[in-house]
Amino acid sequence: MQLDIGDLINRRCFSARQWRILIPCFLIMLCDGFDIAAIGYIAPAMSRDWGVTLLKPHLNLPRFSALLSLALLIASALCFKRRVVAMGRRASA
Repeated sequence: MQLDIGDLINRRCFSARQWRILIPCFLIMLCDGFDIAAIGYIAPAMSRDWGVTLLKPHLNLPRFSALLSLALLIASALCFKRRVVAMGRRASA
């Protein structure tokens, strides 16, 4: 008798435990990708407003994007620090 793993997986439905794992993972991926999409959307307007010239785009734009990403990362870390620390603490045995 040979076990077909694909058939076994296709016949079973998602359990409640699998949904409890899948949904937070999806939300984390969604939030992680949102900052990159937002930077790509607002970077041209911000570079115009701040007067960043793109005479050599291959040099300036990556630096600008990296600095903006770092600034947003620091801001989010400061905003959510207490909540993340509280969620990450475990009772010692």
